[in-house]
Amino acid sequence: MRRRVAAVVIIVVLVLLLIWGLVSCGGGKNEEPTPAASVSSSSSAAPTTESSSETTSASASESPSETTSSVVKDPNATCTLSDLIITARSDRPSYGPQDTPIFYMSVDNPTAADCEIDLDAQPLRFEVYEMATNRRVWADVDCTQSEATGKRVFEAGKATTFEAQWSRASSAPQQCEGREPVAPGGYFLHGVVGDNPSAAYTFNLG
Repeated sequence: MRRRVAAVVIIVVLVLLLIWGLVSCGGGKNEEPTPAASVSSSSSAAPTTESSSETTSASASESPSETTSSVVKDPNATCTLSDLIITARSDRPSYGPQDTPIFYMSVDNPTAADCEIDLDAQPLRFEVYEMATNRRVWADVDCTQSEATGKRVFEAGKATTFEAQWSRASSAPQQCEGREPVAPGGYFLHGVVGDNPSAAYTFNLG
């Protein structure tokens, strides 16, 4: 009887060991997908980095194009003498008896195209007129060369400034001998390029 009981116990222990072994092997197989899931997770993170890199690259490439476009000239635009905006002024509104006026002329090109002007054919000049009579009393080109000559390019979107000084003596074209000082009073100035004049700028001589 004891031998039979011992044999049964041994059989039961063997069965339990077999079952435990099978369960252990089955459990090991169930845990294998864990590394696979880890690989899948890291491969899904890679596209995120690439997408971010592409976005940054796009932003970097767009910024210079915006900066460039603000200064690029329009190839379809044109500019002529009449497009130029000319303004004139002096260094002060009134002068004492011994003061000599200094004049300034600004030539502004507001278009999107460079403007090439032949200043030999379209002279740049300063002209002074007597306010009471509207009589022209002086121009810098009467007795001296213009402040600018030859072909001149006035760049798109830029202004160019010229300067001249007046001795307060009258003049006329090709009449530079025996010039007389002009009388005290009100005068006005024009800056002119070709047939494009500035608005009148008024000043007084004491």
